[in-house]
Amino acid sequence: MAEYEAYIAGLEVALALRVQDIDVFGYSILIICQVNGKWRTGETRLIPYNTYLESLVKKFRSITFTHLSRIRNHFADALATLAAMLAISATMEVQPLAVRLQWAPAHVNTIEISTRCPYGKLWYTDIKNLIAGKGHPPKASSKEMKTLQRLATNFIICGEELYRRSFDGMQLLCINEDKAAELIKQIHKGVCGPHMNGKMLSRKILRLGFYWPTMEADCFALVKKCHKCQVYANLIHVPPSELHSLTLPWPFLVWGINIIGKLYPRSSSGHESQTNGAIEAANKNIKATISKMTETYKDWLNKLTYALWAYRTSIKSSTSVTPYSLVYGMEAVLPVELRILSLRIMLEVNLPESEWAKASYQELQMIDEERLRALYHIKGYQRRIERAFNKKV
Repeated sequence: MAEYEAYIAGLEVALALRVQDIDVFGYSILIICQVNGKWRTGETRLIPYNTYLESLVKKFRSITFTHLSRIRNHFADALATLAAMLAISATMEVQPLAVRLQWAPAHVNTIEISTRCPYGKLWYTDIKNLIAGKGHPPKASSKEMKTLQRLATNFIICGEELYRRSFDGMQLLCINEDKAAELIKQIHKGVCGPHMNGKMLSRKILRLGFYWPTMEADCFALVKKCHKCQVYANLIHVPPSELHSLTLPWPFLVWGINIIGKLYPRSSSGHESQTNGAIEAANKNIKATISKMTETYKDWLNKLTYALWAYRTSIKSSTSVTPYSLVYGMEAVLPVELRILSLRIMLEVNLPESEWAKASYQELQMIDEERLRALYHIKGYQRRIERAFNKKV
């Protein structure tokens, strides 16, 4: 990028001096071949520089770019050697030289292009055009055509939108980078954002019916940049004893207080009994969520409702489903889904109320099977956790 900056700065100076014809000599064969059209700019970070440099080239009447190898570039080497050998005495007067500092890349405020979308296109433009019968992109090689055809088999067009077929049969709406960034931000730290980790965040987005190719990487990148996630992250300690997990006989079965004996030292309330470990774990998770959502310690009461909503609509590793779906048999509608319409919202927006109620009753009839499947997931998850936990004892 520094070499592009040098070329751009030189051409801008030439344009300021009203130069019409110019010969450019450079030692970077990469830039010379890219500007002459012999090579294609594949690095996304260089695309804005290349586009701006080409716009400057069009302003000259005639311009040529010539590559100079290191052997032919002896004049520049000699000039640099003389400058290093020049000794300036204390009595010598040196005319000051004004140096302009550039705090932003040269292409800023000159072109509008997404660095994440090569050549200004959306990531799914070529796939959508191929499915729509518009053919392959121009200048595409045979290997690129085969790759594009293979990728297109997993996508379909419904109306004006492109969807990707998931392995579980769900149709995922393909969205661009701007909508993806807003979606990640709202789900992670929005009104009902629980500040979940990157893996759970990507799974929740998939469950809502959205897709883009860099979903998981973008989720992990956002979590790494989130200040509250770093401040309130769990500390890793070596366990002192083996883990003994408790399993519910059935989801949502009412339990009483499990007295396991006295607990020393006493708690802040003075009690010497300990409640069910599952309740303590849920309280710990809700407390961690509230701590990430509040600005001051006095805001916890105002954020409690949002924290509970975020906890109940988040996928749990132990069950692979959300607590909300285990209670009502369907997933809750998040606020962000009303701004970026998902497939299920678009299908239900014109659905009559009677049909919607009938579908809801059908979901409730299958809820026992869903809860039984969640129970199996809990047992398998606890066995995996025990094996991993006991290895560190």
